[in-house]
Amino acid sequence: MVRKMRDKLQRGRRALATLFLGILIGCACLGSVKISSLAEDKIGVLMDAQLLSTGKSTYDIAVTVQNLGTDWEGTARLYVGENYRVPSAYDTMISLPQGSTKQFTVRVPKGNREVSDAGVKVALLDKKSKEVASQEFEYFFRSGSAGLTMGILSDSYSDLTYLDMGGSTLYFQQTERPIRLEELNQDNLKQSLDRLTLLVIDNYNTGVLTEEEMEAIEIWNQDGGILIVGTGSRGEETLAGFEDGYLGVTSKGVYQPEDANYSWDSMGFYLDQSKLAMADIRDEYGMYQRDFYKGGMSRSVAEGAAVVLPYSLTEIGKMDKSVYQEGMDQTMLVQDILNDACGYANSRYYSQDFYDYSSTMTRLLRGISRSDTNLSFGALKALVVLYVIFAGPVLYLILRLLKKRELYWVAVPASALVGILLIFLTGRGFEVVSTKVYSVTMENLSGREESRAYLYCYDANHREWDLKLADRFDYVGGYENNNYGYGEWEDGSYYHHVKMEGDTLSFGIRPGGGFEDCFFVAGAAGSGTSSEGTIKGEGIKSIFSHIEGRVTNETNRDFAYFAVHVDDKLYVYESLPAGESVDLAALSPVYTKTGSNSGSSGYYSMSDYLYSFMYSLYDDHEYDKIGAASAMGVGICTIAPQMSADSVIIVGVTENWDNTVNDNCSEVSYGCLYTIQ
Repeated sequence: MVRKMRDKLQRGRRALATLFLGILIGCACLGSVKISSLAEDKIGVLMDAQLLSTGKSTYDIAVTVQNLGTDWEGTARLYVGENYRVPSAYDTMISLPQGSTKQFTVRVPKGNREVSDAGVKVALLDKKSKEVASQEFEYFFRSGSAGLTMGILSDSYSDLTYLDMGGSTLYFQQTERPIRLEELNQDNLKQSLDRLTLLVIDNYNTGVLTEEEMEAIEIWNQDGGILIVGTGSRGEETLAGFEDGYLGVTSKGVYQPEDANYSWDSMGFYLDQSKLAMADIRDEYGMYQRDFYKGGMSRSVAEGAAVVLPYSLTEIGKMDKSVYQEGMDQTMLVQDILNDACGYANSRYYSQDFYDYSSTMTRLLRGISRSDTNLSFGALKALVVLYVIFAGPVLYLILRLLKKRELYWVAVPASALVGILLIFLTGRGFEVVSTKVYSVTMENLSGREESRAYLYCYDANHREWDLKLADRFDYVGGYENNNYGYGEWEDGSYYHHVKMEGDTLSFGIRPGGGFEDCFFVAGAAGSGTSSEGTIKGEGIKSIFSHIEGRVTNETNRDFAYFAVHVDDKLYVYESLPAGESVDLAALSPVYTKTGSNSGSSGYYSMSDYLYSFMYSLYDDHEYDKIGAASAMGVGICTIAPQMSADSVIIVGVTENWDNTVNDNCSEVSYGCLYTIQ
């Protein structure tokens, strides 16, 4: 009995030991799985993103990834945020051996994106597209943006250093930019002008400047520089160098603070006039707009702007806050003066994709699709034919052979429902057998700038799609993003998606529904164009309601339409084959419009006019011409920031251009060639 009890106890101990050992082994296994999972999912890295440059067309961003762990390969994704919009994703396939560092550049088109307060995020994704590491960079474009250089020509530079607004930024060319000051004198004035965006002349006798130096200021101003002149007690001296009438402003004397007879004709003036010396400045030719709050007079000067203030900025810089009206301060005054000055300058909008054009550009790009009336019915046509045959005699014969003719009236509705379902499933993509692409490629034949293409795309599918870009382009990205705030990069959301694998660039979107359309812009880093020759204009001038001169198409492309912009007027003509020349006086335009902004660029109106022209063709059922007319409109929108009242621009549109996409898609492409004289 005792022996049996002992044996039973020993068996129990062995069982407990076995169970305990099993638990230990199980725990060890679970621990090793967890450790293995962490080793696979986590990678020790250092990441950095730097804004290399902000060019006319792109932001060039250098991304650096250093591997502190084991060998790894996958995708480096750069999320680019946009204010209140779903971010875009730029993917680069990389391999990171242990201890290695990889650096690559992502070229992000400016498009019409608002990135002043936006950030970026660098993320590493494994082969299953799972994020394993990331680093965010807030306010990336603001902190890294190139500042605006303001030159100060004054005898009292130290009293004007407040003009940098203490680091506050100015919204310029779609980006918040800081102001960087540069002290000028007569010796360094000429060589400094090229790097200036703004020039302030205050408390300085411009009469000492040579004729050559004054001419350099005037040329800089006309080429896009923003000139601000403060007067006050030294108004006559400060304006002395401009006596040739360039500014068109003279000073007829100075009203001192104690002079009670003088008061600026305004309500809500920002400054206490009783504490200021105010110059009696006169607009000799009626060219300026007067601002009743800041007291300045402003006007456009070709691509730039000029502002003349009745007070001296130097004198204001010496005063305390009591000189400002309630609710105002020094920074607010400077901010408003600069905003007002920049508002008159076309150069402020030199970013070719200035967002005010986006709505017109997208309407015109969509308009190109209206000329594409060829539908690919494919299987839908065959399905309809088969259904008609089957639902009638064939179905009846089958039921008759089965001796079930009494079911015919039930089978017909049932087959109709099945047929409708099949037609729906097949037919929802009948218009889009493959992705639809409509493109306009811009080429400046006078400046030989990089080629740039604007693309309008859509697909029938709900799922993400992408296309390979043609080899001649080396960057691509979204032009328009209509997706406001329904996703953030924290949850992996994105809209436009660009992939770089080797030398191949692909682009596409993650749609929210079927037939969702989108817009892209693509370009090439190198200069030059794919067209030979140029467009030559001779003796072009407008005389009242008609135009004179000669245009010669010296390119290797035929023009379906060509347009001439001169003296703020636009003339559109049909057909100019390669190598041919026409006398404009003897040629009847198909469309003419005069800009509403006489004496300035008129660029708001011209783009809208081309949209109206495109719709006039649509109303007249001339669908075959709509595409070229819309492409002409896209060209005008693109060239618009470079327009001025005294420039002559000739634009030619050619059909069947080189494709922008090298993939399975249906593309309708146009080229838009232009010269600026």
